[in-house]
Amino acid sequence: MSEKERVDRLDEAIIEEILGLSDSEAAGLVGKDDVAASRKDLLRAKGMVGKLRLARAKTDVALHVAGAATARSGMRADGQRVLSLRKSDPVLDKKMTLAARSGRANAEADAASLDEDLAELDAWEAEDRDQS
Repeated sequence: MSEKERVDRLDEAIIEEILGLSDSEAAGLVGKDDVAASRKDLLRAKGMVGKLRLARAKTDVALHVAGAATARSGMRADGQRVLSLRKSDPVLDKKMTLAARSGRANAEADAASLDEDLAELDAWEAEDRDQS
């Protein structure tokens, strides 16, 4: 197990321990307002991490199926990644063309949206690396 995986597991255990405290136990440690705000922040953070992991996994699966390098195995420009995916998988290319707005969108709009999503994922990954 890598050092990052061990730290991630520790983080998850700490979060679960905190979330597992009863209201009276948590309130005894800090004020009730702090307990409510902290629980809300932790749940929101946990949801964001889950969404990020899911997005990374979906991106990696799509890249793997297309025979392209995954986002973490090589740093290619977002536009190149999209083009690589579209060129290597005609079915995906067609789906991208028809995906947004119930089949009425053009491929350029879909590609631009996917470019934005990939850029956001890259930013999150960079932020995650910086925090590690």
